[in-house]
Formats: sequence, structure tokens, C-alpha cells
Amino acid sequence: MDTQNEPINKWIYGPAGRAVQLVAEEIVIAGLTERATISLVQLPQLLNFIRSESRHGILKNYKQLEKLHAMSLGDAEFAKKEVEAGFSNLHIHGLISLWSFVETCLDDTSLALIKKCKKEDVDREAVFFERATGLPVLDEQAAQRLRRKMFNSIKEKLNTNYMMTFEIFFKGFGIMLNNEQARIDKMQEINSLRNCVLHRSKVVDEYAVCMSPGLPFKVGDEITINHEQFGMYMSIISDYILNFHNTIAGCKYMAFISSR
Repeated sequence: MDTQNEPINKWIYGPAGRAVQLVAEEIVIAGLTERATISLVQLPQLLNFIRSESRHGILKNYKQLEKLHAMSLGDAEFAKKEVEAGFSNLHIHGLISLWSFVETCLDDTSLALIKKCKKEDVDREAVFFERATGLPVLDEQAAQRLRRKMFNSIKEKLNTNYMMTFEIFFKGFGIMLNNEQARIDKMQEINSLRNCVLHRSKVVDEYAVCMSPGLPFKVGDEITINHEQFGMYMSIISDYILNFHNTIAGCKYMAFISSR
């Protein structure tokens, strides 16, 4: 890949730019998938009508139509169950996709700061300031280890959850996200849901409830996400990633020279 003609500050705004695009695409895909699922319920009936007409010579590819009709029966059965369940599975999968874009953006941006910044770029009042000795760290694994130590310093001293840890980390580098507490809490809620889906087979555990007191489930509940909840979560993620993008676009690192 030719990197010589890339903007010198792509290292800092690249992850946020990609995340905004991916989140926007996923929201469109989510809507298309719901409408396609509804259409699949009626597809066998439509194909059956066309098949009946083909017997009269209207269509020549009758055997292919028979095969398509047979396949549509299984698709329609799954689609009908999904519609009757309020698209919960589609919402869950969509939410995990949206979250992965945010998480990747935060991971890539935080590592980029460790690889590019010097100790003097870190606020002396930051709780992880003592960990900033030796910046920048160019090696990928070494950068990840240092970030883990910085995060541990934040969690141990301030007892923060996942989302607030990032908030304070970026603040230490002079990137003021200034998310209101309600938005941070909802983003943490989404993270807890993601963890329960992927690691607990959609069952809510005690840790999730502890980290996200506003979670609309109790311990032992199976996670379902209705249309209203999914819309709310999409809005929260969109607002969060747009705020992140705009904050990065206006931060001091956009003017870094290429040698850094």
C-alpha cells in the first residue's frame, strides 16, 4: 500500500473516520435486513403463484422455479419466527456489529497515541502519567502492554468501568470527549450486553448488572432486544461515534508533523 501520499495526520483521524462510515452503513443494512425478512415470509406464496402460472407456458424455467420455491420454504419459516419475535436476533447481531466498530476505533486510536506521542504530550495530572515514561512505543505488542498498564492505573485509582476508562485515558492525552454521564452509562450497557451475548449465551450475569445498573434485565434473564430498544442503542452509538470523530478532528494532534 502506498502511504507516501497519505495525509500526515491520518494516524489519528483514520480510525474515527472509518468507524463513522461503518456505523452509518450498518444502520442502513439493519433496516434493509428487517424489510427483506418481512418479504421472505411472503416469498413462498408469491413463488407458488408464479409456479402455477408457469404450468401454462408463461415461464420456461419451471424446474429452477421449483427448486427456488423449495428453498424459500425454509427461509420463510426462519423469517416468520424472527418477525414474530420482534426481530430480536437481528437486533442483537446488529448491535454487536455496531459495537465492534466503536471498540475497534477506540482500540486503534489509543494505540496510535502511544505509538506517536511523547511524555510531554500527556497531562501531568493524568493518573497514568508515571506510565508515560518512554513514549513513544513503536512496537505493537509493547504498545499494547503499556496501554494495559495505563488502563490498570486508571481502574485501580478511579474504579472506572470500560467506557469511563477510555474517557479518562483520552483526557490524559488532551482529547476531551466530554460525553455526558448518561451517554457513557448507555455505552457501558451496550458493552455489557455484548459480553453476555458472546460469553454467556445471551444470559445476563452478575458482572453485567454490576457494571450497568440501568440494564433492563436481571441476573439470569435471556437477552432480547425489541425495535424500540434497538433504535435507542443505534442512536446512542451514532451520537457517541460522531462526538468522538468531531473531537478528534479538532484535537491538537491533527497538526502533528510527519516525523512524529
